[in-house]
Amino acid sequence: MRAFLQKLLEMLSERRQVRIPTPQAEELIHLAVPIKVELREVSTTEEGVEINLSVRRESPAALLFYAPVLVDEEGNVYQVDSESLERAKLDLVEREAEITLVFTPAPVYDACLTVIFNPASTEADPVAPKLEVQISP
Repeated sequence: MRAFLQKLLEMLSERRQVRIPTPQAEELIHLAVPIKVELREVSTTEEGVEINLSVRRESPAALLFYAPVLVDEEGNVYQVDSESLERAKLDLVEREAEITLVFTPAPVYDACLTVIFNPASTEADPVAPKLEVQISP
């Protein structure tokens, strides 16, 4: 875990950006509400893991219609903290926002993690599209 955090700090100090795959043009026809999410920072606390994201929406789609979850490679699911979720909802009133979500308990950082927005939905849902953001160690 210490090695992963060191690598993460090095990446952040180099100002590397994690690119999230975006849909191809033909997929955008089916995805009526494009949303772009960029990973900004990941940190751990005693309570959980904090994930800071930059979000840009081209429509009033609800990124947080269903509470997001964090999933590790083994399928363990980590719930979002209600306080950070409410703050993020307020921040997302604007079409461009930076949000911080806290997931508990803190997962072990030796594998890839995935934040799943609107997990009970589908990618093509025009109101609350499902969106996955990969976080690699």
